Amino acid sequence: MAAGETDARRLADLAQRALRRKRPALEAALSSEWTGHQRFLLTRLLAQVDFLDAEIAVIPGVHRKTAESLVAELGVNMAIFPDAAHLASSAGWG
Repeated sequence: MAAGETDARRLADLAQRALRRKRPALEAALSSEWTGHQRFLLTRLLAQVDFLDAEIAVIPGVHRKTAESLVAELGVNMAIFPDAAHLASSAGWG
């Protein structure tokens, strides 16, 4: 969609796992017209997801699922925590 694909059937074909079972509803949802501004916003959101994926991948010694939870709860800006004790307190660990 961000690249300009508008064919709802082709887009629905990209669905994975549980969404594949909901293909008719997915096609209906994807059949609306998208404006250039909406494509722009989608592109920005996808870039943000890519950035967060990269941030999660570089947390040493932490499994991906745990890292995802940490980023969801604390964000990616660790500079807001003066020290480890403040971070732990914010996360409810201390």
